Amino acid sequence: MYQTDQPSATSSLPTPAAAGTQGYFTDGNPASGEAATILDADFMNMTMLELINIVEAAGLTPSKTTYNQVLTAIKLLMQQSVTNVGTDTGSANAYVVAFTPALDAPTPWVPFWFKVKTANTTASTLNATGTAEPLVGGAHLALQGGELVANGNALVYWNPTLASGAGSWVLLAASGAPEQIAAATQSEHAVQLGQVTSAGSPLQLTTQAATSGAQAIPFSQLTAAKQLKLLSVNSTGNFTTDANITPATVFRITLIGGGGGGGGSNGSASIAGGGGAGAATSFLLSGLSPNTSYAVTIGAGASGGSATGGNGGTGGTTSLVVGSTTYSVTGGSGGGGSTANVYNYSNAQGTPSASIAALPNINYLASYVFGIIGASAAVGCQGASTQFGSAGQGGQSGSGSGKNAAGYGAGGGGAISVTGGGGTGSNGVALFEWIE
Repeated sequence: MYQTDQPSATSSLPTPAAAGTQGYFTDGNPASGEAATILDADFMNMTMLELINIVEAAGLTPSKTTYNQVLTAIKLLMQQSVTNVGTDTGSANAYVVAFTPALDAPTPWVPFWFKVKTANTTASTLNATGTAEPLVGGAHLALQGGELVANGNALVYWNPTLASGAGSWVLLAASGAPEQIAAATQSEHAVQLGQVTSAGSPLQLTTQAATSGAQAIPFSQLTAAKQLKLLSVNSTGNFTTDANITPATVFRITLIGGGGGGGGSNGSASIAGGGGAGAATSFLLSGLSPNTSYAVTIGAGASGGSATGGNGGTGGTTSLVVGSTTYSVTGGSGGGGSTANVYNYSNAQGTPSASIAALPNINYLASYVFGIIGASAAVGCQGASTQFGSAGQGGQSGSGSGKNAAGYGAGGGGAISVTGGGGTGSNGVALFEWIE
């Protein structure tokens, strides 16, 4: 594109004639005396300068030998898109942006960028046309604060269907700020801080810290706010809650009674019973107060029966007292002692209290109740195990005493043959798990 360089061309733009009635070109009609339309200097200069201004606005230098400059200029201007970029001159929560050319009215669905002057602290408006209109988040809700930060870049568009048809500006994104999103309903959706706070579920979106209920939350903030905590109490004393819990905090509590002792043996072909396992139950409980101590009693593992064929002892009861209610599990019974060359493999598992049995969410953890009689009377009865404890093995020929249990709540092994003592059961335990 190039301006005319004819020798007769003038160096300055002639003053145009006064504007007349707008019309259209015609070839004329000699038969009827209708004159053809004259291509005058005013029209040619106007057409030429309109095209020259497009070329120069894109940063191109007009060339007489290049024939696609107008097309190239239009593509460059579209890439630069400078008409949809502005700078905020307003104040916090009341944003004012003047785009060039000026917007007489919001243009639906067209994206606009602007540089933010001041962070928002609550619901906000955007004035880009001379009238302040609501500025809402991606969930079409009023902003809460922190969705716009000073010197950040905000991407907005006008949605004419919001606000009962009156329309609103929608904030699609803002650099350096948390993003408002709708509530998650599917597994791959980002979740709101409010959803995570109420549900305790570790999901995330964005790398900026959320500060309000409708903002997306990063994983680092979630793990800092909500963590699974575990505390074991293995000696009689108190369980003291953290100061950060509330009465709505749900605890999963596991109580295990003490294991029973294995029976003793006194006979050349005698086999004593292994100790029974302490009751092992897990249940959910809320209503505990913050920074409060609750009494916990741990059931002791019982001693094994004497080498004269005595019965093993019964494991102690493990309990938790909350207010006026005691939640408890009894210990396993002792293995039966054996004399006079007989097999005695009796024992029994402990049981939970009625207060636990009445709860809606309870899990009876599996345990093995009966001991094992060795083949050909060569091995004594094994004690019973729990998920948290390993039973004591039965006595063996040449070493007739039962073995002690390990872990929590398991029964001691039963003895075999002459003058063998039973194994000792293992102590109970109380486990507390919660999210804080």
